[in-house]
Amino acid sequence: MIATTVETNSLQLYPYLGSNGLYGYADTAMRLVVSPCYITANKFTHTGFAVVQDTTLQYGVINTLGNIVVPIKYKHIYLQELDNYTLMWTEETYTTRWRFWNWRFLPGLSLMGSSKNDNRLFDTKVNMSKLKITIIENKQVIYDNEVQTSESYRYHMEVNNLGDGYFLHKRKLYQLNDGKAKVISNHIENVIGYDQLFQVNGNNYYITDRNNRKTDGRIFRKKDSLIYTVKGESHAIKLHKDDYLYQNIAQVFEDTEGKQYLFPEMKIAFPQSVETLIDDHILADSVLQQAMLLAPIAGTNCFLVRSFDQITGQIKHKVLQSDGRWVSQPSGEHNFTLRYPTGDIVWPELSTVINPNALKDFRAIAYEDVSENMHWLIITLKRGDHQRQGLWNKQENRWIWNPDNYSIRCLDAEKGLWSFRPEREKAYGIYRPKTGEVLITPTYFDINSDGMVTLQENGQYIRFYVDFESLQEYRDKIRK
Repeated sequence: MIATTVETNSLQLYPYLGSNGLYGYADTAMRLVVSPCYITANKFTHTGFAVVQDTTLQYGVINTLGNIVVPIKYKHIYLQELDNYTLMWTEETYTTRWRFWNWRFLPGLSLMGSSKNDNRLFDTKVNMSKLKITIIENKQVIYDNEVQTSESYRYHMEVNNLGDGYFLHKRKLYQLNDGKAKVISNHIENVIGYDQLFQVNGNNYYITDRNNRKTDGRIFRKKDSLIYTVKGESHAIKLHKDDYLYQNIAQVFEDTEGKQYLFPEMKIAFPQSVETLIDDHILADSVLQQAMLLAPIAGTNCFLVRSFDQITGQIKHKVLQSDGRWVSQPSGEHNFTLRYPTGDIVWPELSTVINPNALKDFRAIAYEDVSENMHWLIITLKRGDHQRQGLWNKQENRWIWNPDNYSIRCLDAEKGLWSFRPEREKAYGIYRPKTGEVLITPTYFDINSDGMVTLQENGQYIRFYVDFESLQEYRDKIRK
């Protein structure tokens, strides 16, 4: 189907659900710019591109004039903005034949006859996927690979935008200059800071800058255990264990002087000798040997030790200074948030961030921080099977938004817009905590941060775009 368009230079176009059940695009005046002819349509990027899907169930990309700039022939397409350019991940599928030594025997074949329609002895065909990452504006390909379609789910865009035109992909550092991506360095293991990268060459690791220059003369090697002494006796913590509680304790690197560092803090060395007792009665070695997580505390000379007490069944936190002395709890100057790679917050502990008097007869079970305000926390409360969430200001020690809803979620941090769901399996509305305004009463079955909502209407679920500011629904309410 061909998309008819009206010429416009505006990038303010949004998916519009037509009366035919297909999607086009309309501007902020609700003028139809791209006629409804797609079964799905994503929002435009700031660079002026949108992923669409037609009735063949294949994906392509259009510009703000509705012109198809990437053919509609792909199984998957994902876009990522990078400065003023657009990276595109595509997956295109095709069928080819196995080489004869890869033929697969079909166990369903029966010499007495088969009830199946497929009577082949061998499977000689295979479905393949061509995976690419391309800069749309100049069609430069920075990644090209072919894999079996059954394995393609293991591959992702995985582009880490470092800012100022630099990005990482597949351990390569690229610089984007005048729209062209150039490889600056290879074998980048990780990012340490704004202008510091961790590069590996064989078994040796180096700290380099974005121009591939070593920033100091140190050479590191990765360790599988952390060594320390207590009263002159050497001990070791095995960093990777079979027990799921202890699978990723820390990444430890040792320099040529024998100093050990816990990634990503490569300036403060872990103490070689550790004080024997914690709080004058707890054996330090017992805490370290039960450590679930060892992590440097940014901006300090301290390390957090998260351990599991097998006797009490409790998780405990202790702070070890770089001189080997223990602190039972971080002091007020250690104002930091530590989280697992999954995003789950390890520290501060929940019991230290909310006033128990604010819980009433509920029990606080989890919390998460939000980007809108560094002092705001989403607190989840439980009482039996009854769940509530609220917004807590840890600096002012009070509720910004009382825990009166089953769930709340930040939709747009810049505009201060949140969704809320009063009860489980009920509809969502939109709220602005700073002003206390309910912008949309609970109406939608689902609300996404990109503005796409789901509504149950006439026994069917329909999806369309809503402008959270104007509350305008981008759809034709007269459906065929």
